[in-house]
Amino acid sequence: MRQLPTIYNLMREKLCGARADGYREFTAILLLQREFPAQAVAAALQEAWVRGCLQASSVHQILLNQTASVKPEPI
Repeated sequence: MRQLPTIYNLMREKLCGARADGYREFTAILLLQREFPAQAVAAALQEAWVRGCLQASSVHQILLNQTASVKPEPI
């Protein structure tokens, strides 16, 4: 945990303090690093924090939105 950016500790403290399943939710956030680069997860955590979306599913959706390819306009 000491090597992770500060946002991880903030999220862990908030989740574990506010929810009975906070550790499980935080673990799901950590596991997102299997699919996405660590820097992208940290950026998504920051965005989720600002938006008040403190759930692994929200962080995952932010990551998906960031990596989605832009669709061309219809002809």
